[in-house]
Amino acid sequence: MTLSRFLGFCYLVILTFIVSIIIPGRMLFAQDRLEKNPPEFPGLEPFKASRMWAVLENTYSEIDNLDSIIVILKAFAKNQNKSVEMTEEMGYDVWPDEEDPAVFSGGIQKRGSYFAIPWLMAILESLWGREEWGEDNIELANQVAQALTFNENAPIVEFTGDSKHNGKELEKITEWFKSLTDDPATYGSMIFTFDDGPWRPLSVEMQEFLPAVDSQSIASNCILRLIKLGDDKGVWGLQCKLQDELLWSAILSKVPDDEFSFTGEAPTNLGDYGWKIHMHFGEYVHLYLDPEYRLLFYFTSW
Repeated sequence: MTLSRFLGFCYLVILTFIVSIIIPGRMLFAQDRLEKNPPEFPGLEPFKASRMWAVLENTYSEIDNLDSIIVILKAFAKNQNKSVEMTEEMGYDVWPDEEDPAVFSGGIQKRGSYFAIPWLMAILESLWGREEWGEDNIELANQVAQALTFNENAPIVEFTGDSKHNGKELEKITEWFKSLTDDPATYGSMIFTFDDGPWRPLSVEMQEFLPAVDSQSIASNCILRLIKLGDDKGVWGLQCKLQDELLWSAILSKVPDDEFSFTGEAPTNLGDYGWKIHMHFGEYVHLYLDPEYRLLFYFTSW
């Protein structure tokens, strides 16, 4: 069983249960969203930028009543735990060798379950900053909180009729979520994609710029330069030029020795998370940079 097929199996175990009980229509809370959300609620830009996000989004945006949402969340929590168990019991023969320096320790293994965390956060966003909590709101928040407990480090919270208390409980969840995205391996594992990765870029010390095969501007003062190390059978690398200075150099060891270039598509601004850069070698490669233009990880299509 290949990695991609195994991850697909984990995804489908969960999504089959979710999609099978969706009732077309409008979500009860769509008209009840706040006109504005405090800036403290974490952005979800990297996760929504994934081509697969719509699959998750449709599971809560096209539902006509709270009961349907609750049924989905209960089924999700049950089958998410199954996915975690399968990952632990079956996954070790399909994961890349962790002695490979491009493999994050635990990063790929988490993908069978962590991809759903941003989806659950998107549901909670509709409750952020709420001054009055009805029974429906309380039930929804408690079911989302319960669904998050498949992760043993998720905060244990309980929502009640006290809006101030509920606001603090939401803050606990958002702070926990932010802490997850601080770790590149965990951050990458929460992006819903069938691509391979997240892969770790291999840092390499260079004192000067090498000839660029291709380049991509990120900002007026920052350019990514694609380089080839060695002969025609060498490896692909990147150098980041910031205000005429060499910020970093890295090797992309998981990119095949084929024609490789930037797609020409403008970088995707991921808000506080940084940037998503688009490349291809016949299939796509997506690079994820932090706000300071440092390469965190990348995915390769198959």
